[in-house]
Amino acid sequence: MFSSQTSRTLVSRVGYLSNYGITKYQTISLINQSLKRFSSNTKTFISEHPRIPQFKWNIQTFSSAQDAVNNSSASSMTFLGIYKPKSDEAEPLSSIFGSEIGKKYGKVIPDYVLNINNKQISVTTLEVESNKQMLGKNEEIDSFVEKCISISKKNSLQSITICLPSSGDKTQDDIIKSTIFSIYDSFYSYKFFKSSKPNSTEENKPKLSKINIVLYDSSSTTSTTSSTTSSPSSASFKKIISSAEAISEGRWLARDMVNAPANKLTPSAIAELSKQISEKFPNLFKLRILEKDECEKRGMGAYLAVAQGSENPPKFVHLTYDCGQENVPEVTLIGKGLTFDSGGYNIKSSASSIELMKFDMGGAAAVLGTAQTLALLKPKSKVHFIIAACENMVSDRAIRPGDVVTASNGKTIEVDNTDAEGRLTLADALVYVEKETKSDVIVDIATLTGAVVVGLGEKVAAFYTTSGEMVDKIEKAAEKGNEHVWHMPLFKSYKNVFKSNIADMKNSGKARYGGSITAAMFLTDYVENEKWVHMDIAGTVWEDNKGATGFGVGTLTNLVNIVSEE
Repeated sequence: MFSSQTSRTLVSRVGYLSNYGITKYQTISLINQSLKRFSSNTKTFISEHPRIPQFKWNIQTFSSAQDAVNNSSASSMTFLGIYKPKSDEAEPLSSIFGSEIGKKYGKVIPDYVLNINNKQISVTTLEVESNKQMLGKNEEIDSFVEKCISISKKNSLQSITICLPSSGDKTQDDIIKSTIFSIYDSFYSYKFFKSSKPNSTEENKPKLSKINIVLYDSSSTTSTTSSTTSSPSSASFKKIISSAEAISEGRWLARDMVNAPANKLTPSAIAELSKQISEKFPNLFKLRILEKDECEKRGMGAYLAVAQGSENPPKFVHLTYDCGQENVPEVTLIGKGLTFDSGGYNIKSSASSIELMKFDMGGAAAVLGTAQTLALLKPKSKVHFIIAACENMVSDRAIRPGDVVTASNGKTIEVDNTDAEGRLTLADALVYVEKETKSDVIVDIATLTGAVVVGLGEKVAAFYTTSGEMVDKIEKAAEKGNEHVWHMPLFKSYKNVFKSNIADMKNSGKARYGGSITAAMFLTDYVENEKWVHMDIAGTVWEDNKGATGFGVGTLTNLVNIVSEE
């Protein structure tokens, strides 16, 4: 459906053209062409659920690496990957492989060849510079798994075994999850706009069908004859696998959204994707889309000021997940949804990576990816997903530097920088949430500032909250989701930068430093909930070598689960 404002725009154009003798048939054709700008067939650039490949999983645990090699299902495999810490305290490779180590062999080009039960097994290893306290760190597991999957792809292997240490500062469950996350990340690709893309899902399906994950006690320095094994029939492991698969499914959706070009993923497309989720799981979701005219009635002047320069109309999305039970925790997740950010009249340059500003809806992608994941996990909670979707463009209608706008809580804002637009959309979204929901926890997630990239780089997201309880929950949720976050301070004195002579506040100010902190402080004027968290993911949403990361889905999903289980 199109907003009444959009309809009025089209009608006015048709009336104008009729003055010049345009026929009725030509008029209808022109209307249809205009409508195409406001809609997108998301199937042409977003993969459909289920997105991730399905594997047959087998999980085993052993008391030592040698037991894992000699007694696990690896004996029936053609490829074995062994993650081995390089440490004086850890068991040397020679004691694991004994005299069976061979030279490099075969097209797989492994590091070693083993002769196990009279069968040659190709083996690759990753020796990492780490001590016992560092075993199982996410980066190391990611690198190792990527290496294993790369070999399996190049050689069209149907089954592999991945051997990992189970001791260290990560739990066994977290190591299994991290491994599954890394496996699915390694298989992700975005080929919608490749002329040589596979013609069918079947052609794009990986050859690999069976994956064994073998855990061994890296603190053990001697082999023992006894070992314990577990299978996916174990309720615990089955739950771990299901959770990791669901989060990976949500990540793939988020990555598709961020990778999609801005001429395809418009605000209307975000609304359409929200609709698809609600229709796919009608018993779990309800959807409400606020069009421009309704946003105007609600006084969302800050949000609409950003949107007014674009021909693509804004779409304010309110998707609600409801488990159907009473007296459950209520959580709101707000995702910044700028489908393209030109910077407005404070226009971005190539130095500001304007060509990548399609990823400025990374927060919205994380939120919808989480919605997809929760539909599969079905936590006992009520969750609101809010996206104030729009574009920040340059036109004769666009907001100008120096303009004053009024947010929906009545605060007036002097817009001294049109490129500080994300906080304007979030301000009205936060006010809406506190008016329309009874949320126990509110989290907004946004690609908000370049300053956070300077401070924390591309692997760590910043988060802000004054609640010690929420600090613990966000850190725990991120760790379980294989994502990295860092708690940042909120200093009231930093708000001085927003002082305005003509309005209640400016949206940016002239402060040269602490940009991520000042942006977070701006938002504090639009939310009162003590359990509010702001996440700045500008650095983590994109990696130059692989594109979109899907960052945020793991953290948000686990946060909802943590809150739901209290």
